Amino acid sequence: MDTILTGNTVNMNLNYAKLDSIIADLQAKVATLEAAQTSAFDGTYGSLTGAPAIPSNVSDLTNDAGYTTFDGDYSSLSNQPTIPSNVSDLTNDAGYTTFDGDYSSLTNKPTIPSNVSDLEFVCGSSYTYEGHDYATVLIGGQCWFAENLRSENYTDGSVIPADLDDAAWSTTTAGAVTVYNEGNSSEGTHLATYGRLYNWYAVDDARGLCPSGWHVPTDSEYMTLEMELGMSYTDANNTLFRDTDQGAQMKSSASDSPAFDGTNTSGFSGLAGGFRGSNGVFYSAGSNGFFWSASSASAYGTFAWERSLVGGYNEVGRDISNLTGGISVRCVRD
Repeated sequence: MDTILTGNTVNMNLNYAKLDSIIADLQAKVATLEAAQTSAFDGTYGSLTGAPAIPSNVSDLTNDAGYTTFDGDYSSLSNQPTIPSNVSDLTNDAGYTTFDGDYSSLTNKPTIPSNVSDLEFVCGSSYTYEGHDYATVLIGGQCWFAENLRSENYTDGSVIPADLDDAAWSTTTAGAVTVYNEGNSSEGTHLATYGRLYNWYAVDDARGLCPSGWHVPTDSEYMTLEMELGMSYTDANNTLFRDTDQGAQMKSSASDSPAFDGTNTSGFSGLAGGFRGSNGVFYSAGSNGFFWSASSASAYGTFAWERSLVGGYNEVGRDISNLTGGISVRCVRD
């Protein structure tokens, strides 16, 4: 019995020794694996199987965010972009193209205003045209000259024929302009107060009477003005004197300079500039004012639509006048 126990004890000791050896070997391998996990990469790919290709340019390497840094050289790219010839054509950081001030390369390029007053004009301020500062007024959605046109030229600078005698005035079918009592001592006063008078051929000339961005109002635009002042469409579309006090609202008041017999609550400041008849004779300055529209009334013959403001009447007259008549002109904003 003692011998057997001794043998078993020896065998057990041998087994424990082997187990200790295995454990020590495992611990060494674990230590090796742990060391391998925490080892810093020395930058040498050569010892690796399937080592990646080393890019030839460091800027081709991805940065920390995973994007490739662009080195500014398009030559190696397929379908490389066209390099703009002007640095101002490059997009800025916000993704917008900086405009270099040159419209020539643009399709549908904008129209450059010829008059600096077009750039910052606000209706209600004065508007300079042909050396004169015109008062303006906003009535509803329309911006109007608040005084009569006095230009001697078409919009393109062409001179409008003037100084026509009675016979020439009555027979011309070309544009013409005059001043009330032309050739008399009062001509200068009439010009300063009422502006010039134009036949309808000048109104209808393709070269235009009003500044660029403005035009002679149509019959419909006068109707819009009248309805803004309270006239019904039915009345506005009628002829002769219509509705109630729209004429008074459009006429200058007794306290205005120049004065008329209205209230001028509209700011239109209509004046009694008179007219030059188709016979060349001047009539009605100081008592009646007439204003061309750009609308022909050809259904009635050689006539066009006009508006009249008559002393002693509060209504607005809508009538037709012979194309050879000399009448005042107002401009309205496009």
